[in-house]
Amino acid sequence: MEKIVTHFMRGGITPSQIGVITPYEGQRAHILATMQRSGSLNTTLYTEVCTNIYPCAPHAAMLCHGLQRCLESHEKVLIYSCTIEIYALDIDSKG
Repeated sequence: MEKIVTHFMRGGITPSQIGVITPYEGQRAHILATMQRSGSLNTTLYTEVCTNIYPCAPHAAMLCHGLQRCLESHEKVLIYSCTIEIYALDIDSKG
């Protein structure tokens, strides 16, 4: 996420023009912390982007609501960040 956001900002897009939609508050906090820690630009720029992150439930209606909020704020770039859960199976190699 940080590399994508940095790329857009280096290309002239201001932080206030970047909206990130994520379904979970914890994910929003993780994105913010990662961008501030790893970003090559001033950390306040990443904070401004993160004020535009819209946590929404992973349900279609809430996703549509988040998209509508982004469109109403006239952001030029919208990024949807989703997660998937991968379960590792412990397979007994003997049998």
